[in-house]
Amino acid sequence: MTRKWTADVMIIDDDPITRTLVTKYMETENRVSVIHATEGHSAIKYAKKHKPDLILLDWRLPGIQGIDILVELKKIKKTQNIPVVMLTSKNKVQDMERAFSHGAENFIAKPFTGMELKRKIFENLPNVVLSKQ
Repeated sequence: MTRKWTADVMIIDDDPITRTLVTKYMETENRVSVIHATEGHSAIKYAKKHKPDLILLDWRLPGIQGIDILVELKKIKKTQNIPVVMLTSKNKVQDMERAFSHGAENFIAKPFTGMELKRKIFENLPNVVLSKQ
């Protein structure tokens, strides 16, 4: 297993407040950079080319919905192993089950705390060494 010392986390969310919060919460982690995307088609292209270490994905997006992006990412050989964490206000049990059945690794309901966000991101980055040494 190859270990890395940094992580690229991509957030796909059309809400600028959510993108800003994620960036603010994660900027205290020196080894994590946050990449922003606001819609699905360009996000899929970026993920195929750059293969981020983890994707935070909103369900409700303009155009293609987050669940459809998840399905597409899991079909593509270059992106199928990227952990996807749903970050959404759709927080009913059926929504979570649907996301997990399509390959989401984890689920964060909005609103969220910085501690919850970091914990779920770190849980899903098994090949990245994030602790400060």
